[in-house]
Amino acid sequence: MKKTSVLIRDLCRSRVHLNGLLAKRINELFPDKFFAGEIWRRIKHGRKIRSLLFLSLVNILNPRVKKSAHMDVCLSIEMVHAASCLVDDILDGDDVRHGEWSSQAILGTPVSVLQAHFLSARALELTSQWSEISKSLIGTYRRLTIGEMYDILLPEPTSGWICGGYTERVFQKTSAMFQFSFEAAALIAGREELRERLKSLGYVFGKLYQFSNDFYDMQKQNIRKRHSASQSWRITFSLPVACYLKLQGVKGVRAELKKGMLTYNEWMKFLEKIWVADVHTLAHDVLKETEEEVKTFIESSGLPRGLQQKFFGLVDLIMQEDFWYHSC
Repeated sequence: MKKTSVLIRDLCRSRVHLNGLLAKRINELFPDKFFAGEIWRRIKHGRKIRSLLFLSLVNILNPRVKKSAHMDVCLSIEMVHAASCLVDDILDGDDVRHGEWSSQAILGTPVSVLQAHFLSARALELTSQWSEISKSLIGTYRRLTIGEMYDILLPEPTSGWICGGYTERVFQKTSAMFQFSFEAAALIAGREELRERLKSLGYVFGKLYQFSNDFYDMQKQNIRKRHSASQSWRITFSLPVACYLKLQGVKGVRAELKKGMLTYNEWMKFLEKIWVADVHTLAHDVLKETEEEVKTFIESSGLPRGLQQKFFGLVDLIMQEDFWYHSC
């Protein structure tokens, strides 16, 4: 396996190249420079993981697909993802995302909400030239918003779903867009026979992405990278919290769940409470099991060996703590 630093460098190079192509396509599609500029500012700092996976698949499945079609689907992926991040950062109170100031920290909440609507509308409009891809994107948007609603609202009766709800519902706020990226690759390449197989691969890829992000984001040292001691922010339903609830039940954290918003110091105490040894072991085991699940899906995908190796490298990278806090 390549060292993490080399994998991150390769990813950064791919991202820079894709950003150049996306910037060019935005200017071709949106002659109004104001709107072109707003789209570019919202998507330029994204990691582009989903788009890079989409492109890797399309280039293998059907190299004859027009480059403009590549970019239009990539733009739809990045605009919906950026819209979901705008909303996510508002709900989570995050001022920093992957080493950069988050859009909501720069724009403020009202403008961020408006931008999220704008980006989602333009993404749906952009995919309307392909009816099946457009239909898939609408379903994707539904799944990711439902996952986010369970994550944030913790609907009553909480005890009826909360212990299992993370693996049933919440992680789809991330997994849905990975599913779409893989499914869209099959559709635009004209490989309908691979649609469900690739969609399933995207599903487990996205699950790993969310679980790993949760595992590392909920560590004290990493919370400090995203929040200051003067802040308060909402409890969201993460993998460590799900593992705690599975092992300990709701009783020990009922007060925090009921309060919803915690101060920085309350968050530090909350993390001390949930990160007991058996929770850490279970969360790590779930993460490793999901990693093996993704690798099994990759091996049985029928994709060329070279592409499989590329996907394996990305899986290894996602599992590393450094991946989540680098900027390039």
